[in-house]
Amino acid sequence: MSNAPRSARSFEKIEQPDLVRLGEIAFEVLKRELDRQHGIAEMDECQLINICLCQGAAEHYLNYESRTSCGVNDFDVWAFFYPDEMQKIERFGNREPATADFGPSKFGRSPLDPKKFKGRRVDVFWRAIPEDGPALDPDGPVRAYFHGSKSATARELRKHPAVKVWPDFLAGGVMWNPRRFGAPGSYDPWA
Repeated sequence: MSNAPRSARSFEKIEQPDLVRLGEIAFEVLKRELDRQHGIAEMDECQLINICLCQGAAEHYLNYESRTSCGVNDFDVWAFFYPDEMQKIERFGNREPATADFGPSKFGRSPLDPKKFKGRRVDVFWRAIPEDGPALDPDGPVRAYFHGSKSATARELRKHPAVKVWPDFLAGGVMWNPRRFGAPGSYDPWA
């Protein structure tokens, strides 16, 4: 979660069409960046597990009605890939986000962002993750990564919810909720 002041945050409700829009934005950013950084002209959708809204904005989406939300400074979106081809690419994944503009919307823009942004900033990250998890659970690899990986990224991501934004027909589904899966032993990917 960022340290942005309350005045820089949006407290508007994130709805289904907003999640679908975030998925579309992230998908386009991924195509552009994978081509630019790795020469992958056509992203293989079969290698993409899903794309999730994470951290503070996901918390806001899930807790909007309870009025416990800290609002949205920006949208942090994470794409998770199966490892097959992606792990062969040196330095696959990104530490610094690829950014995009959500565009003019009810969320406004953060006064902390550069003027080039007309709306809220969308930060897009991606990782290739192990194929752990039950074979019949398409969410298993991501949940297993959040719960069991010792990487600094996974440790940070598991502190907050993750909500699916791609594929669009799954937008709004909860991928990860630390209140449900976060306690040690509370999520068994093989159960």
